[in-house]
Amino acid sequence: MGSNVNEVKVVHVPFERMVYDMLDQVAREWTGYLTEGYRNFVVDLGRVSFMDSASIGCLMDFYRKTKAAGGRIHLAAVQPRIETLLAIAKAKTLFATYQNVEDAVAGFDEERSDL
Repeated sequence: MGSNVNEVKVVHVPFERMVYDMLDQVAREWTGYLTEGYRNFVVDLGRVSFMDSASIGCLMDFYRKTKAAGGRIHLAAVQPRIETLLAIAKAKTLFATYQNVEDAVAGFDEERSDL
């Protein structure tokens, strides 16, 4: 589900529908990346056209754990419907969003140069 690009772990969500039934697997995998030492992530949501509230909660929990570890999360290829759901859940402000994975990865370099 993931790849590593310039110290940024790219997590490709392979599901069209991100729902409660699969969250245990997703949460274990994402937490494992933190355990492996990754701190900055791009979550590619390009294939996701539906996300339930539990999935939004899982994403927010991953954000909390990543931030506590000193890292950040960028979202890539977010479908308009998912972006609306994130806004309703007041989660949109937690994540920088980008049109594609490449731009999201480059966003980390831009943030580093701003420091």
